[in-house]
Amino acid sequence: MLNLKYCRKAVSRGVFYRGYKAKTNRFGYKDATVLTDDVTPEVDKESSSDKYNVVQLVSKYRDYGHKKAFIDPLKQLPQFSEELDNDISLHNIAENMEQINLSGVLNVSSQETASLSEIIECLEKTYCGHLSVELNHISNEQEKLWIARKVEESTQFSFSAEEKKHFATLLMKAKTFDDFLAKKFPTFKRYCGAGAESALPFVEELFSQASAEYGIEDVVVGMAHRGKLELLTCILGFPPAKIF
Repeated sequence: MLNLKYCRKAVSRGVFYRGYKAKTNRFGYKDATVLTDDVTPEVDKESSSDKYNVVQLVSKYRDYGHKKAFIDPLKQLPQFSEELDNDISLHNIAENMEQINLSGVLNVSSQETASLSEIIECLEKTYCGHLSVELNHISNEQEKLWIARKVEESTQFSFSAEEKKHFATLLMKAKTFDDFLAKKFPTFKRYCGAGAESALPFVEELFSQASAEYGIEDVVVGMAHRGKLELLTCILGFPPAKIF
């Protein structure tokens, strides 16, 4: 079981430096990581020209969908990408295609086939909504496809009502603590969340899965100052009274 508590035990300096000793003697150098998970297989151009053209359309969304994403609540940024166009005729895709086998095309675990309109709708939701990812800067194609698969699979996931209530309670607890510090200690460095508390549910879920699925018992957290007090009190159980 993961031991979620604050610990000030000294850590050997070797722990911090051993990750930077490499054959190149360059600070921060790491050998290229080889991913063991399967990635989306390539589609043979000659096996199905229509399916290959759909794959090309999906690739464009993965590369340029973030340019069309709605991430500006003030609506001052343009939501348009010259590289991305929904006109299927530009991709030489037959409009009368009824169902497309999603194997090697799109990572949707809930179904094996989908129509062209359903594929575009899924891509719009995944890459052009209020959240998006940018992948075309990743040079390693294996890493790029792995991230794309995880992102596309995540659109099929939803939290239960109880989980939503739990996360909301956690965020309200952090916000209340932050407001208290701002009111009582306005001139002190408080290491407050200032928006970073939104990451608390992710950290809690990360610790939970690390313990349940991988048997991790201890975690050393290295982080910036922002949100430090919320992490200590709301996640690690550090007594707030000892902070003062």
